[in-house]
Amino acid sequence: MNSHSLPHGPAFASLPFSPAPAWRRAAQWFDQWLSHPLSARRAVVGLSLYLVLAANWPLWFAIVRLGGPPSTYLRVIAVLAALVACGMVALLSLTAWTRFMKPLWLAITLGAALSEYYMLTYHVVMDPGMAANVFQTDLHEVADLLGWRMVLSVLVVAALPAWWLARLRIPAM
Repeated sequence: MNSHSLPHGPAFASLPFSPAPAWRRAAQWFDQWLSHPLSARRAVVGLSLYLVLAANWPLWFAIVRLGGPPSTYLRVIAVLAALVACGMVALLSLTAWTRFMKPLWLAITLGAALSEYYMLTYHVVMDPGMAANVFQTDLHEVADLLGWRMVLSVLVVAALPAWWLARLRIPAM
């Protein structure tokens, strides 16, 4: 019996299971959840929390590798994560009023994904000096840095928020 020949009607609707696969039910629930408009403020908080977790995990692991008892570095990570999240919320809030906010947020997410890749690959800290070095590279150096590993890493970090931003509905104020 395939899914096309399952019975329909009110009696079937009362069964404790759904004939749709779990991933399809989850996708339908997620689409339903995304169909409700979200305020720009909530979108900023959600994107900031995602970036704190997804794009900064090399920083959190570097703090853990410093050593010491977990009670010490867990407090440091919590305080630093809160500070980074508050800073991101403050900066992203400055862009939350324009019609170009979603493309700008996507660019910020891609930049964060690239930074995360370089932090992992080259064990560097992205600071203003390192960002200046990125913009001063020539085509030969860029060609050496590009590769499938980088593309895959950036996609892993940036694909979910890109999809979310594409589906996100923010009502006009």
